[in-house]
Amino acid sequence: MLYATILQVNSNFLAQWVPLIFITAVIYFLMIRPQQKKAKEQKAFMEDLKKGDLVATGSGIVGKITKMDGKTIQIETAGKTHIDVIASTVNKEMSEYLNSGKEA
Repeated sequence: MLYATILQVNSNFLAQWVPLIFITAVIYFLMIRPQQKKAKEQKAFMEDLKKGDLVATGSGIVGKITKMDGKTIQIETAGKTHIDVIASTVNKEMSEYLNSGKEA
C-alpha cells in the first residue's frame, strides 16, 4: 500500500514538471539562442569594420567610414559632409545589403 502511494506521488510530480521543462526548452531554442547568435554576429561585424567601409546606421544615414575613435565613428556622406555617430548604431544587415550591390 505504501509503495503504491509513493509511485503515485512520483508520477504526479513528473507530470507536473515535464510541461514546464518542455516550455522552457522551447523558449530557449526559439527566442534566446537566436538572439545570442545575432548579437555575436553583430559584435564580429563591429570588430571587422575599418576605414573606407560603406556602412548604414539604424537611422538610415549612409556613408563611408573616415575615422574610428573607440565608441564613435566618423562617416562621410554625400558632399564631403562628415558626421560623427555612435559605433553601435551601425547596422549589420543594412550595411551588408549596401555592399552587396543589389538594387531595390
